[in-house]
Amino acid sequence: FNTYTYNESAHTERVPDEILSVRYEDGKWSKPYYDCGGGNIWMLTYTVPFFGFNNNSYYFKGTSGIDIDLRRVDIDQCPLPQDSAQLNIFAASDKCKKRTTYCVPVSGLGFRRGSYKCVCRLGFYFPDTKAERRYYNGTVIEEEYEKLMMGQESQYGEPGMFECLPCAEGCESCEDDRPCVVSLNWVMRTVILILSFIIICCLPIVVLFTWKYGNVKVVRAASPVLLRVITLGAFFIYCTTIVMYPRPNVYTCTARVWLREIGFSLTYGALMLKTWRISVIFRVRSAKAVKITDINLLKRLGIIVSIFSMFLIIRTLVAPPIVIVGRTADDLKAYLCRTDWWDHCFTTLEVAFLMWGIRLCIVVRKAPSEFNESKFISMAIYNEFLLSVFLNISMFFLQKPANPDLLYIIFFCHTQLTVTLLLCLIFGSKAYMVFKGQDKNENGSSVMPKTQTSKFLEHSKLTDEDVQEEFLRLYTQLEVLKEKNMRVGNRHLASKISAMQTAASRFDTEQPESAAKKNCRLNSMLCIVTDKLVCAAISPPEDTEESGTIKTKRQSVSFAQTTETAASGSIGKESSKYLKDAAIDSTSSGDSPIELKNREDRSSETHSTDRNGRPLKSGHAKTHSIVINLDDKSRFTEEVTV
Repeated sequence: FNTYTYNESAHTERVPDEILSVRYEDGKWSKPYYDCGGGNIWMLTYTVPFFGFNNNSYYFKGTSGIDIDLRRVDIDQCPLPQDSAQLNIFAASDKCKKRTTYCVPVSGLGFRRGSYKCVCRLGFYFPDTKAERRYYNGTVIEEEYEKLMMGQESQYGEPGMFECLPCAEGCESCEDDRPCVVSLNWVMRTVILILSFIIICCLPIVVLFTWKYGNVKVVRAASPVLLRVITLGAFFIYCTTIVMYPRPNVYTCTARVWLREIGFSLTYGALMLKTWRISVIFRVRSAKAVKITDINLLKRLGIIVSIFSMFLIIRTLVAPPIVIVGRTADDLKAYLCRTDWWDHCFTTLEVAFLMWGIRLCIVVRKAPSEFNESKFISMAIYNEFLLSVFLNISMFFLQKPANPDLLYIIFFCHTQLTVTLLLCLIFGSKAYMVFKGQDKNENGSSVMPKTQTSKFLEHSKLTDEDVQEEFLRLYTQLEVLKEKNMRVGNRHLASKISAMQTAASRFDTEQPESAAKKNCRLNSMLCIVTDKLVCAAISPPEDTEESGTIKTKRQSVSFAQTTETAASGSIGKESSKYLKDAAIDSTSSGDSPIELKNREDRSSETHSTDRNGRPLKSGHAKTHSIVINLDDKSRFTEEVTV
């Protein structure tokens, strides 16, 4: 550096000189102070030293200071952001209540306390919703805080003062106390929950019914073990209504899926397997007995439940059902269980399973059934299929806008229209037959549907003698019809009628019977004679021009049994030349078919066959009927139906 003097009175030469320069860090800021007398203002002084050089060394010569007027300098009392290196001695000196508000600096107020405002935090709102400025002034807060420190009456220490109010539940931000989440209709949900509990409490009664009346044939034929499995599956499905009652979470969403799928596999798996057993027995064509026990069905049911459980375990581990936030029509939040492609996979699996059940129902639609259980099972499966398809289609339209209460009602109605209706069809029909006296014989006697003739005899005031006379009159008409056919040349019809008479009179027993059983036996006799008259009223043979031969129509007659014992001895004595008996015992419980042989022609050892030469046999014995081949009266078999 060059030092010199230059003014009005003196001018000196420039002399080279060295000065030790100082940095900003070498200076020092004073604390803010109030300059009394000088300017009566707040000031701040920055002082730095300066040095001289002499004898090749520096020496302290003095200080230089700068006075700064703080009236136009803003101070920031708000906390510094995290990881900030800024120097601010006034930071975090604000008096905002940190729980509900935070500090925002206000510029242009100069060097004074309260140059900030307290704004509501996220999730809180300003109490005065009609105010234009929704924040607390820092100057007012500082004044009230100073009063509190001085022991004066102050609003700063009162609860709720200078604080914001929390928003409604589920609101991230709000301006008032209006709800952001749709409120559930707890009254409606509670009513539905109570109804579900009432229905669930009826399930032990159903189980008790299967245990108490397990020896009654109508219950025993339906497999009481499988009936209890159906009840257990219904219990699981009913529990889905219980877990859907509260607001959904991960646990309730997972439990709902597990209960639904396990209950579905148990209930409808048992129904499908019962129908499958009927279809297998109904389609058997060989003489070999087909025996499918309840244990075999339970093993297959275990496989079905294991498949569903495996998919459920994988789904729970890989992608558990979480809770999502939907929007209602009023733009309110609604918490729902997420529906993803896993749910669509389970829906597809259920529909495929029900389609297999529909196929089984179509196969067994013509299968003879003693108590019409196959018909009720088919109705339950059809109902579940249609309602499940409707439910899954409607779910696509109920996601947006969301409506949790409507979904709860739909799931409840779907459960009642499927499971409750299923229980009414399966167990209601059995309870009706048991309590109305249609299945009082617990030793395994069969009860077949009554014909119009049996109803007439049951409610008629005719005596046994009147019925016998009516029966003989019908038999006489049959004899006259045979003679007329003989005269006109229809000898093939006469031989058929004779074959029917021979077959009907061959099965006669000597067992004593009660009056009620006599009526049942006479009902069967009248039904058989009526069938004979219909079969005999066949058209005359057709003449063919090509061969000139006479073609006859083959006709087979099935005599359905409706009684447990055969004709009594009294009827046989009075009409021995006409017909001794027309009914056979229907209480056989064997599982293999029985072939009846001709008692007159001992040389004939062949089984009766149909037109294609196949033996007329079935693989499961529940009810019996006599099938007579009218083309060959020496052969007839006992057909066993399910």
